[in-house]
Amino acid sequence: MKVLVLGSGAREHAIAWKFSKSNILSGLYVAPGNAGTEEIAENLPDVDPCDSTSVISACRKYKIDFVFVGPEAPLAAGVVDDLEAAGIYAFGPCKQAAQLEASKLYSKSFMKKYKIPTAYSEEFDNVAAFEKAIKKSEGKVVIKKNGLAAGKGVLESDDKKELLEFGRNILKDDTLLVEEFLTGWETSIFAISDGKDYVLLPPCADFKKAYDKDQGPNTGGMGSICPVPTVSKDLLAQIEKEVVIPTFNGIKKEGYTYRGLLYFGLMITEKGPKLLEYTARFGDPETQALLPLIDSV
Repeated sequence: MKVLVLGSGAREHAIAWKFSKSNILSGLYVAPGNAGTEEIAENLPDVDPCDSTSVISACRKYKIDFVFVGPEAPLAAGVVDDLEAAGIYAFGPCKQAAQLEASKLYSKSFMKKYKIPTAYSEEFDNVAAFEKAIKKSEGKVVIKKNGLAAGKGVLESDDKKELLEFGRNILKDDTLLVEEFLTGWETSIFAISDGKDYVLLPPCADFKKAYDKDQGPNTGGMGSICPVPTVSKDLLAQIEKEVVIPTFNGIKKEGYTYRGLLYFGLMITEKGPKLLEYTARFGDPETQALLPLIDSV
């Protein structure tokens, strides 16, 4: 089997490394790749992961059997849809299903519709209404950019000046959510689905703050651990019952199929697990901690 991994980050290096251990692999390519993937695969630096025409052309040139999409941008751009239309197998959800990550407003409305526990929020598309809400707020709140932001579209703060500046910048070209601030500890649950059933992978946790002692702005992730010692079997069963199962049932009711990996970013509060976000692909840096623990063929 010849495999093409789309992406250029450390996550894609970890994914390619895992594929390289397979005894059924006959060719491994990464587009565009990086210095790490160059040691274990053939990089295709001229292939744009978000350009379906470029990806399909590479698949035909190198006789690729299977494409694994690493980052979120190609999923949101509909690359998986185009690959499947061209008769090429791909790992990742279709463009419609990828909106669970690509649009915070859509994902929040989905959570509310299917009664998945999450933080209270309000959405804003104009500066005046947003400013009024922030000036009336008390304590720490969370602002989330609607669109993709590489893990950097979230601000948690009780500084109204900082909140207003962050929100105004978002509203120049996007919408946003203002969300209640939840206290507790975070964990991530991954589910791989073939469109009918799913399998849960070991829980992970990442560390998002840029500075020591959990201070500073959010990043895409400064480090991660897997498994998470504080996620007991009982807690995992509760998460599956209250979050995972209702999500997959909701997807079926929405009328689309989810094939690929679905990541549940959770806050474990005194009142139980609350869903913070969906991610439509393997997390970065969680993948680097997770994949060494998984057996493959």
